[in-house]
Amino acid sequence: MDWARAFDKARYSIAALFHDRLSCTAFSINETDKYFLTAHHCINEDGDMSFWKETIPNYVFQGTFRVRRVVKKSLELDLALLEADYGMIAMVPGKEPQRGQELASIGYALSEPEPFILSSIVASVKDANSYGKKRRIILKDNQDLSGMSGGPVINKHGEVATMVQQGLTVNGRITNIAYGTSIKQIQEFTKGYWRTQP
Repeated sequence: MDWARAFDKARYSIAALFHDRLSCTAFSINETDKYFLTAHHCINEDGDMSFWKETIPNYVFQGTFRVRRVVKKSLELDLALLEADYGMIAMVPGKEPQRGQELASIGYALSEPEPFILSSIVASVKDANSYGKKRRIILKDNQDLSGMSGGPVINKHGEVATMVQQGLTVNGRITNIAYGTSIKQIQEFTKGYWRTQP
C-alpha cells in the first residue's frame, strides 16, 4: 500500500478535537462504543469538547459531534480515551515500528479543514524522557505542527504505529524530533476498549 492509499484509509477514522483552549486530533478505536483516543494534553477537563469531521465523498457523516465523557486518562503516557456521541470506523493497531522505518503523521494541523499527512522516520525505539514523561518512540524529520497532537502515526498499511505527542524544543526553538508512546503501551492503555470490525 502506498502513502496515498494509507491516507485514504486512515482519514475515515480521524476527527478534529476542539474546545475553547486549543485544537488537536483524535482517532477512533471502537466504532460501536464510539471511543476515540487522543493525547492527554489535548483534553479540557473543565468544559465541553467537540469533534469535527470534514466532508468526504461517499461518507455519511460530516459536521460536529460532542465528547460525552473522558473514559480514561494517563498524564504519564499522555493518553486520553474519550466517548463521543457518534462512532467512526476504528483504526487498526500495527506492529511496533523498527529503527529507520518510514511512518506518517496524520491530523488537522493549524486548524485546517482538511487533514494533513506528514512523513516521519523512526530514528530510535528506546526509552527516553520528554517533558518528564517516558516515551518509547523517537521520530526524526517530524514536522510537529499545532493541531497534529493526538493524531495517529501510521505505517504504509494505514495501521497505528504510535501517536503524535510532544515535539522536542531546544532553547525555545522547535526541532524536527518528536516523541511518541509505543503501540504496546497504547494497546495496554486501551485494553478492553479498542475493537476493530471483523
